[in-house]
Amino acid sequence: MLELKVAENKDFNEIYKDMERQFPPEERKSFEAFNLLLQQENYKLILAVNDGQTAGYIIVFCDRTERYLWLDYIAVYKEFQSSGFGGRMLEGLKKLFPDCYGIFLEVEKPDENVADTLRRIKFYQKHGAVLVNSSYLYPNKEGFLPMDLYCIPYSAELPAPDKIFQVIRDTFAALHKDLEHKDSVYDLIVKESRVSDAD
Repeated sequence: MLELKVAENKDFNEIYKDMERQFPPEERKSFEAFNLLLQQENYKLILAVNDGQTAGYIIVFCDRTERYLWLDYIAVYKEFQSSGFGGRMLEGLKKLFPDCYGIFLEVEKPDENVADTLRRIKFYQKHGAVLVNSSYLYPNKEGFLPMDLYCIPYSAELPAPDKIFQVIRDTFAALHKDLEHKDSVYDLIVKESRVSDAD
């Protein structure tokens, strides 16, 4: 039986080695940035444990004031992949954070030439993810990376666009405080979103 457990920060050393294998550098925070974030009460490292073995991990930001989750990273260890653990991990978050109204997640843009991008989108959609912003930009030390922002609502309704912008702003302030240009990236998201809505 798969169980989600909030981990000790000391467990992160091994997790980061796996992240270096599974996530490209432009989508991965530095080890130092993670260590600073993990000192915050609302940034959680969660282990997915199956029959005593760690099968994967989730790193999530929980804004208790606004009552939303932001999925920063989710991964299943290679030896446990294609066993349905990823979906069970996503479902487990609902039970672990019952007071939240949903979870936001950044997803790579679909690319017909890169099968993994299409597979990931299909996986998230299967678990209720809805595209809420196609003008989203992930801030990184090089500038930003165009991505799509999805939401898995835990209730029937999706947040209104203004609420989504507020969530992005709050999350950037919490997760990307080491990036001086995070506010200009946010402004660009708002600008591009409004241009898209006008088309």
